[in-house]
Amino acid sequence: MSKTTPLKQASTAQREKLPAARKKSVELNVGLGKLVEQYRTEMKLSLEDLSELTQVPVRDLSRLENGECTLALEKLFRISNYLNIPPSELLAAIHR
Repeated sequence: MSKTTPLKQASTAQREKLPAARKKSVELNVGLGKLVEQYRTEMKLSLEDLSELTQVPVRDLSRLENGECTLALEKLFRISNYLNIPPSELLAAIHR
């Protein structure tokens, strides 16, 4: 049984069919995930390391970095705190 294609991997044609609000949500998730991944890799942390530091499950971190989910603000701010991502940069990533 095959899984549905994550929106990040959806073709341009498939994304075109999404309602505008959903497209924006997908873009938000992808932008935020890229930012978290960038900071994590610059600090040479594995997903497992970050999970241990933040108490956010590896699965959630992986899905966040791949633009496949959103996290509660509490978890998001725990992650940004450990990665030293300024809250203003988090918000900027959301509005790009």
